[in-house]
Amino acid sequence: MEDAAKDPIESKTDPNVEGSPTSAEPKPAQELEEAQENDGQPDQAPTEEQIETEAIEDPAEGEAEESVESEEEATEELPDLIAMDTEDLVGLAARSLKERPISDLRSLMEGIQRAVQERFEAVYEENKRLFLEQGGNEIDFRFHNPLRDSFLKTYREYKSKRRSYYQLLEKELQVNLQRKKALIEELKQLLQKEESLSESFKELKSIRERWNETGPVPKTESDNIWKTWHFHLDNFYDYVRINDDLRDLDFKKNREAKEQLCLEAEGLFDLEHIGQALGKLQDLHKQWKRIGPVEPDFREPLWERFTAATQKMHERREVHRKELAERDEERIEGKKAVLEQMEAFSTEGMERHDQWKRATEELEGLFDAFKKLGRVNHPENDELWKRSKDAYRHFQQKKNEHYKEVKKDLKANLEAKEKLVARALELQDSDQWRDTSNELKKLQQDWKAIGVTQKKEGDRVWSEFRSACDHFFQRMKEDRKAYKAKQKDLAAQKMAAVEELKALVGDEKKLSKKTLLDAAKKYRSLGRLGRDFQKTEDLFEETLQQGFDKLKMDRMEASKVQFEQKLESLNAQGDQRGIERERQQLRRLLDEAQKEVQQLENNIQFFRSGKGTNPLIKQVENRIGREKEKVESLRAQLRSLNKATQEKG
Repeated sequence: MEDAAKDPIESKTDPNVEGSPTSAEPKPAQELEEAQENDGQPDQAPTEEQIETEAIEDPAEGEAEESVESEEEATEELPDLIAMDTEDLVGLAARSLKERPISDLRSLMEGIQRAVQERFEAVYEENKRLFLEQGGNEIDFRFHNPLRDSFLKTYREYKSKRRSYYQLLEKELQVNLQRKKALIEELKQLLQKEESLSESFKELKSIRERWNETGPVPKTESDNIWKTWHFHLDNFYDYVRINDDLRDLDFKKNREAKEQLCLEAEGLFDLEHIGQALGKLQDLHKQWKRIGPVEPDFREPLWERFTAATQKMHERREVHRKELAERDEERIEGKKAVLEQMEAFSTEGMERHDQWKRATEELEGLFDAFKKLGRVNHPENDELWKRSKDAYRHFQQKKNEHYKEVKKDLKANLEAKEKLVARALELQDSDQWRDTSNELKKLQQDWKAIGVTQKKEGDRVWSEFRSACDHFFQRMKEDRKAYKAKQKDLAAQKMAAVEELKALVGDEKKLSKKTLLDAAKKYRSLGRLGRDFQKTEDLFEETLQQGFDKLKMDRMEASKVQFEQKLESLNAQGDQRGIERERQQLRRLLDEAQKEVQQLENNIQFFRSGKGTNPLIKQVENRIGREKEKVESLRAQLRSLNKATQEKG
């Protein structure tokens, strides 16, 4: 019993060995039920999405001593599945299903399933994209992939065989359990028999041989059946009066067998292949469990010796694993470095053929360098490979899209430029100089933003566009030249009118309200000067105000008269822009006057809060009065302008 209680294979190496008290594996029946739930649907062709979810769980994997994988099996080096062609992967799955035991295929089949899943989806999506580009309706799309069908057939057969394998294994485990229970009963009955010791010992030997020949039992019963067996075996040695010589001979034979196992375990450290050494160690532990007890004085030393050899091998395994992990980590880092360059690869700004050619050569060099690093037994390997393919595929898609869109772009650019030409031809004879000039300038900016076209067609539309623009701007230039000449002549006429007004204001005998307004009306009827002659306009307003002052006309009245006269002149000339400018100016002046009134009223409150009489208060009050009069005058003028505009409209 001491041997079994301290077996390192049970407590450290592998929790799946029969009799291990630390195993946490689920019941075979429980996992079989889960697998049946997953696979209980009627046979039908699954979709690509279903491939991912159709894998069978391993219900009893590792349940028995005989099913414990060796280190070499547990660390099986799979081929570089992702680097293989899809057709080769499908063929590998079919061959493996025929040639290899079903219990050894889980890692390989799941690896192949992951590798082909993305490819099947990519092929499906690519064919769907082409179908839609050709004008097809998505609801009508159908695609048949013979490779996918072949793999699904193999994969479903694999699941069916694996399910059958574990169902059979479950039955065998139950049969073995019943056999071992029966052997324990025989061992218990052996203590009750009245027969010679030699006969009892022979029966015990027969029972033990049949026990060792019986296979594993279900995990849930393993620990209990193993302890029960050794409990009654110890009872046999303790209570049956066996001849001391026979007992000592049996103890000695068991001791020598275990000493041999210790020697073999200690010699495993010199084996070069770590996987084979660990597999042999597993086998030695199975043999140890089948050997009976030894003399009490040898039990603990033998067990400690065997455990020490086991621990030494475990330490060697950890060193080996660390070396492999470090090597794999270096290769993974190398892949990441190359992948970083691939993912950072940008196609932005590449328009010329030579740019795409150089970029293609550079990216293919990076991709080749990535593949030369080979497959790495590392959790990140598959994801890195997927990302490298995505980066390469992304570039190729961009490249294909570029060359596919070049022709479309040339056609679209030509159509866009022809629209600009048509609009320019519509505008070339326009007399709305400012608006048309701004629109044509905007068309020229749009032209530059459109991009290139085929040379022959591009030269044609550019000639038409430039001709239309030149035609308009030449007309506008000539119009401006004529306008400036007219303005110069008008300025001379209006300056003469100002001089007449000055003479009138200086002649008190001739100066009257009527003569003053007639002179102002004559000035305004000549037309409106541009900004270049604003001084003439200012001189007229100043002289007119002097005349009002000499006649001692009320400022409000004078302002009203001037405004009405100006409005009459604008209406007579049909100058809608001038009227609108006048409206905007009145609104601006009104806003300024209202703000001035508010500011002055705030100031006077400040002056009144002081002690004594402040002489500034009277001045501020006078200013407030004048500004309020100004506000009312401006409001009246704005009302008059709006009324006159509505009546005319």
